[in-house]
Amino acid sequence: ALPISDVDVAIRYLAAEAVPPDATLLFDEMLFPLVGPDYLRTAPPLRTLDDLKAHTLIEATYGGRAEYRSSWPGFFEAVGQPEVKGRSQLKFDFIAQTFLAAQSGQGVVLARTYGADVFMSGGLVRPLDVAVASGAGCYLMVADRARGRSEVKAFVEWLLAEAQRFNAALDAWIARSGAAPARRARVAMRGIPGRRE
Repeated sequence: ALPISDVDVAIRYLAAEAVPPDATLLFDEMLFPLVGPDYLRTAPPLRTLDDLKAHTLIEATYGGRAEYRSSWPGFFEAVGQPEVKGRSQLKFDFIAQTFLAAQSGQGVVLARTYGADVFMSGGLVRPLDVAVASGAGCYLMVADRARGRSEVKAFVEWLLAEAQRFNAALDAWIARSGAAPARRARVAMRGIPGRRE
């Protein structure tokens, strides 16, 4: 149930273990290193995760437990290997700033699903064949009192269709950029107002 009484529909970024039973996954947060298209021409070799020790590691600061998973330490934890410390670090308040730093050749950014328009359009590239789910994501929540309203049903149907389209495009980009499609929980069609199971 939504904690705020006057909200009909909410999208919340949550760690998987904190998700209420009536929430529907929209986007699984995926993590992967990215660099600017020209970065590797002059940078030290980057063929394995261990090679990151010779690079500047770029990330956005995190503001809560779920976002910790979107940090370099959280990435290495999800991958299941000891953390590799970079030559140096750059931290920014916003994801867009991290992407700009990587595009300008300042280092290797830990990319998240958010900001996909930048990397899916070629503004950043994957130097390593690594992509992992962080254990957090964006979830759709609909208030019980709003489920039967036609405008809520229409909005939710549209949103779920867009999420499915995005997830398919992200899987295709991951496959094209060198990795097998990452395992991801698909957008669940259960619990959608007005849809039969």
